[in-house]
Amino acid sequence: MSDQINTEPKKKVKLWLKIAIGVVVAGIIGATAGPFIYIHLIKSDAPKSAEQQGLPTRASDTATTAPSSTVASTATTSTATSTTASTAGTTAASSAPAVTAATTATSAASGGAENYTLTMSNDVTVNYVGYRVTENLFGQDTEGVGRTTGVTGSLTLDGSAITAAEFTVDMTTVKSDEDNRDRKFQGEIMETSTYPTANFTITQPIDLGTVPADGNEITATATGDLTLHGVTKSVTLTVKAQRNGDIIDVLGSTNIAFADYGIANPSNGAVTTADNGTIEFLLSFTKA
Repeated sequence: MSDQINTEPKKKVKLWLKIAIGVVVAGIIGATAGPFIYIHLIKSDAPKSAEQQGLPTRASDTATTAPSSTVASTATTSTATSTTASTAGTTAASSAPAVTAATTATSAASGGAENYTLTMSNDVTVNYVGYRVTENLFGQDTEGVGRTTGVTGSLTLDGSAITAAEFTVDMTTVKSDEDNRDRKFQGEIMETSTYPTANFTITQPIDLGTVPADGNEITATATGDLTLHGVTKSVTLTVKAQRNGDIIDVLGSTNIAFADYGIANPSNGAVTTADNGTIEFLLSFTKA
């Protein structure tokens, strides 16, 4: 009887020990499984990068969806324009619509510069400037992406070169899929109340290699001054451009180190990030 009484406290200790271990294990599983479930099953996938998305296919979309009467009318107009251009001694590229080739050739021959104004849609999947940062949430990798259509700018095309280009971003309008991330971005990270805008301006002409014809994608190098968080630094980035009638679409991206621009590392207790991120853009300029 006494042995049974003596073993009773030991059983209770073992029971509470098992409960404590169970709680700890459950906590560990919850800390790892919770972020996994959120990232892979609940959180929306990050939008494609500018490089993955590519330039808009405006020309092919128009050709595919235009009513037959419109196509016929366009063909008639192109034929008439081609005849006029030929009489004037202008040679049109056989692969491009005659009206575009004639206009481009005339502009190039006269050396006249063409001015374009940045036109933004309200859809951040069509036009945007934004950031992309790799985040680690309790051991699970994900991407934080913020974008805005609050951008103004202009571009000058002179023959086969972009001689002037700039765009300014309203940083107070940048949004992601997480309110908490946005509050940190606007506050302690980018301090948008003090630095409400960012700007990129080219400092040397962008050589396109040839007078851009409709639908031809051109890859070029752009060197300019990037002003971010009140700090200006020279950057060189690869851009892709495509002309479609009176619209020039431009996409590009560049990686920046936060410390170079005096930006606080976004890491906190729950989320850690690298010391760098990507600025990416997809812009459309319309002939003025």
